[in-house]
Amino acid sequence: MLNFIFQKRKFWFSLILVIVLLTAFSNFFGPKVLAQKIETLNELENLAEKIGLKKQTDLVSIVGVLVKSLLSLLGIVFLILVIYGGIQWMTSAGNEEQIKKAKGLIVNAVIGLAVVVLAYAIASFIVGELLKVA
Repeated sequence: MLNFIFQKRKFWFSLILVIVLLTAFSNFFGPKVLAQKIETLNELENLAEKIGLKKQTDLVSIVGVLVKSLLSLLGIVFLILVIYGGIQWMTSAGNEEQIKKAKGLIVNAVIGLAVVVLAYAIASFIVGELLKVA
């Protein structure tokens, strides 16, 4: 029994680690699909400039990428929590205590997502207004 629980925890830890790594690196590498073969670096730079993918190294761009990555990660965590709560609810077999725990998990996940989205909206509005003033 103890071995099964340890394997279950190891599985969830591995799954969360893979999701975190995929989320963290997806914004940095992104899809790189080109319709034609580009032979020289100058052609690649010209194409990147035309489609708006010029490399940005200013602080605002770096923070934007980090915030985007964090919000993506939080969205995945929300989705996992809701799915886990739903599975708990479906497998409760009428046990009121398990149903109550599953409902609580889903409600807390939705509240957490709402707090994160509102915090982002407020911060985005304040930064936007400060940039207009400056």
